Amino acid sequence: RQCLRDLLANTGVELHVLVMDNGSRDDSVAVLQAEVAAAAAAGRDVELQTFADNLGFTGAMNHGIAWASARRLPFTVVLNNDLRLPPDCLRPLLDVLRADPRVAAEGPTILWPDGRVWSQGGRLGFLPNGLVLSGHGRPPQPPTTGPWAVEFLTGACLVALTAELVEVGGFDDAYFMYWEDVDLCCRLRARG
Repeated sequence: RQCLRDLLANTGVELHVLVMDNGSRDDSVAVLQAEVAAAAAAGRDVELQTFADNLGFTGAMNHGIAWASARRLPFTVVLNNDLRLPPDCLRPLLDVLRADPRVAAEGPTILWPDGRVWSQGGRLGFLPNGLVLSGHGRPPQPPTTGPWAVEFLTGACLVALTAELVEVGGFDDAYFMYWEDVDLCCRLRARG
């Protein structure tokens, strides 16, 4: 609920929001229905889609990409529900996508609650888990730096051109979750 509230508090952007419940077995659907109904009653364009079974991160996000494409929305934001969003975080990301035709997707710096970096994108490496989250554990770069190229963006929060996501076939459902973001970014990069 807090993530949706944070998202709707973003300024300078027109939002069309799809909230998805991926097969919850508790009272999450009822809670989300109430939250979405309150947002809709306040004039916000918010919908709820529920799935009887857990489709995995990839399956649910692919439904979201198809939803955005069917509505002819130029941008898709993939967002985990455990993130907190500042009220001005989306506009700068969308501005870059509008201004630079070389960019198909980008992501923000994602911080731990203590202000240290969780991820500023990432790269593949010869390591135990095969990847490195850029800036992990360090102080964030000043907001005046970037954007800069990274090998992949985390699926926790990425903003992309909807048409490019559709062109590469969205997330590969074979991953279910984990590494699907790396694969998606590799396919987007292969398109140039």
